[in-house]
Amino acid sequence: MGSLDDFTLIIPTHNRPDRFHCLVNLLSRYQGPLHVIFLDSSEDEVKSGNKDLIKRLLGHPISYSYHEFDGACEPFEKFYFGISQVKTNYCAFCADDDLVLLECVEQIVEFLKKHPDFVAAHGYYFSFQFSKEGVEIQDVVYSRNNLCQEERMKRVYSLFSNYEATFYATYRTQAIKDFFTVALPLQTALWKELSLALASVMAGKIYRLPSFYYGRRVGDSLPFNNWHPHEIFAKKPDLYFTEYLKCRDELFKHFGVASSEEEKVFDLAHLLYLKEYISPQQLEAFCDESAGQSYSKEGVFYKTQKMKEALLQKTYKDRKGTHHKLRFMISMLVRKVLSPLGYRLLNRFTFLKPYMKKIGGRLVPNVLIKNVSDTPLAFSYTFGSEFFLRPLSRDYGSNDKDMNLIISNMEKYGAGYTLRLETPPT
Repeated sequence: MGSLDDFTLIIPTHNRPDRFHCLVNLLSRYQGPLHVIFLDSSEDEVKSGNKDLIKRLLGHPISYSYHEFDGACEPFEKFYFGISQVKTNYCAFCADDDLVLLECVEQIVEFLKKHPDFVAAHGYYFSFQFSKEGVEIQDVVYSRNNLCQEERMKRVYSLFSNYEATFYATYRTQAIKDFFTVALPLQTALWKELSLALASVMAGKIYRLPSFYYGRRVGDSLPFNNWHPHEIFAKKPDLYFTEYLKCRDELFKHFGVASSEEEKVFDLAHLLYLKEYISPQQLEAFCDESAGQSYSKEGVFYKTQKMKEALLQKTYKDRKGTHHKLRFMISMLVRKVLSPLGYRLLNRFTFLKPYMKKIGGRLVPNVLIKNVSDTPLAFSYTFGSEFFLRPLSRDYGSNDKDMNLIISNMEKYGAGYTLRLETPPT
């Protein structure tokens, strides 16, 4: 096992004590040295409970500091304060409703120590949520963009062509402090996030370790103003392009971009980022005055997100209708036989990939995992079919290693605390 004595985890939290409790549970079961910085902007009663929890669960060899903020504090100012308090050479953020797999962080820190041309590294991300039946491990959400090209504008192009946020990656501390100086002058949460990612790839390479690194919890997120392109387009489109030009100027000045060729690549690559958000149907909706006026309650962005969420939940509910014993048998068949065969077919005949995913989505239901080891689990686990036909950039074969790593962390995440508090009533 590696060591995290030169790594700091920064955890911002705001009025989510149940989810915060789960994350502290996980940290308290780490068996080595770890530095943690808590940034709490919750209400006073929640802050008091959070402080008691930290004192009760965390101790040597974990060292921590706790900082209180006003509830109206701008999130990126809080994040920057957290970065300024880091004394170690490596650090990462973890949202209070997510979880980070520290076993993977150990490997990442060792990688960064050996490769000075990389400014950050992370791994695969998965999504999860809690339901009446237990824990649903739903999907692989980030798995692409190994940003290792030698030329910085090629990394910019790769980042924008398949954008996946780098904010929760493990960074060299001095590097991310530098990147925040570029991001802070911007007004919108969206362009602060994008500027951090762009500064990262312009400064150096970002590695994706072929292992699961981070879990993102499905559900309502805390509302940030101007954090999504659709939100800005629906309310004030000119703000998007004003922020783009400001971000562009800050980055070019900071990194000394003077070449017209680099400027052209940067601008054209940005259009690849926009392609997901400006379909003709979306633009028509944004131009509809009624959609703009009713944005906060019934606008196109919120309608779209709610429809996607409802469809996702219906899909998982329908798939779980199969008897759990049958699902367990199917899981063994898929993991031991079909999955390795599928990877070989996809590697040899890449044109089959979209068809295989469609077939897999229909034929392979979520599989209920009761036991993947000799130790009975405290909760039931559901794995989405994407974990068997997921588009990862490797010939991985069986997913036993992935599932055991995720499940062991979810057990620690929920240890000693009832997750049932967050499930809907029967």
